[in-house]
Amino acid sequence: MNYYNTTHEAGNTLKTAEKQTSKQDKRVLEFLNKRASITNFTPWELLHFLYSFESNQWLITSVRRCINSLTNSGFLVKTQEKRIATQGRANYVWKTAASIN
Repeated sequence: MNYYNTTHEAGNTLKTAEKQTSKQDKRVLEFLNKRASITNFTPWELLHFLYSFESNQWLITSVRRCINSLTNSGFLVKTQEKRIATQGRANYVWKTAASIN
């Protein structure tokens, strides 16, 4: 899974960040696998689902990064559908790959 090292971290700081993002990706994937009824969502909708079911606080940037990583890994699929999100702007909708098969 991907950590985007835009701040040019190195050593233990980089390893810690990579480990954290890997944990986040796994948690999002486990979350979606446990809730088969959640098959399509925008990043903001996924953020709200995570807030509803988990005690951990998420940042929208982390949710978007997870979606990108899980899409690149084949677990999620970006659709052409858009929905107006919390901020009043259109966001693309993703689906779980399992819901398409």
